[in-house]
Amino acid sequence: MALDRKYICSWNTDFKLIFVYDRKGQKVISVDIEKGSYGFSLSFANGLIFLADDGDYATGTWYGYNLWEK
Repeated sequence: MALDRKYICSWNTDFKLIFVYDRKGQKVISVDIEKGSYGFSLSFANGLIFLADDGDYATGTWYGYNLWEK
């Protein structure tokens, strides 16, 4: 789960689907993503939601998504 000032995000790793809720728990949007499979990496920064792929548990790759451009 990731939080920012306005939103709460969770996601389904099997379907690569991010769910965005307002702070009152009302669903705002759900967004399909292409990459990012490491569930503990979900985070907000600079208006983007980030997820990582970490296949070998060493150096991972981060993917940033602007959910509002979907």
